[in-house]
Amino acid sequence: MEEIVRAKMNKEKKTFYIRKKDCKNLGWAYEIEGKIYDGNLIIDVDKIIVVKGYQLVKGNQVVKCNQVVEGDQRVEGEQVVEGYQVVKGYQVVECDQVVKGYQRVEGNQVVEGEQVVECDQVVKGYQRVEGNQVVKGYQRVEGEQVVEGYQRVEGDQVVEGYQRVEGDQLVKGKTILGMCKWRVTYYKTKITIGCETKTTQDWVEWFKSDAEYVTSRDSLAFNQIYKTFLMAKVAQENDEGLK
Repeated sequence: MEEIVRAKMNKEKKTFYIRKKDCKNLGWAYEIEGKIYDGNLIIDVDKIIVVKGYQLVKGNQVVKCNQVVEGDQRVEGEQVVEGYQVVKGYQVVECDQVVKGYQRVEGNQVVEGEQVVECDQVVKGYQRVEGNQVVKGYQRVEGEQVVEGYQRVEGDQVVEGYQRVEGDQLVKGKTILGMCKWRVTYYKTKITIGCETKTTQDWVEWFKSDAEYVTSRDSLAFNQIYKTFLMAKVAQENDEGLK
């Protein structure tokens, strides 16, 4: 992946380098001001790099350390981060993205190619990945999630909004769908809504009855609970890899 990125850098655009001499030394980290790079960017330092403000890279980006961006980040080509990555605004990557540590995005995230995160991933807004997605740890998306290729998550997955995966989906931990007031978790034959666990068929019969717990059946909240149950049921039926 990195060799491909470097080849593209050499052929297509001017390349900018950031090294220790270009940074403010904070002791525990290096600091640079966010700016626009009209080409490729390579960050090659031996500590965390903190980008103060917005960062725009009009080509490919390679970061050979951990990266913290305190505003929004936009990379118009491919992005490779060899450590962890924290973006405190939204993030847009217009080609492939590889993060070799954990990733945290406090706004929305759009990746227009494939995405590989080799540890945990947290996205506090919506997430759209136009290719395949691999997350090798836990994944949490607090808004909507759309993955237009296949998706593989090797830990637990929490999606608190609507989720659409257009290819195959494999989640090796538990999957939690949060479209309603309660956390909804599905297993091989059972579903948990809030603190209540039943077999899927028992829930089907329960929803056909007049029984209630704490939410009135004639409320919008109950309707949302029922729709989320149906989402979990469909996901359960289609998830052959669930343990």
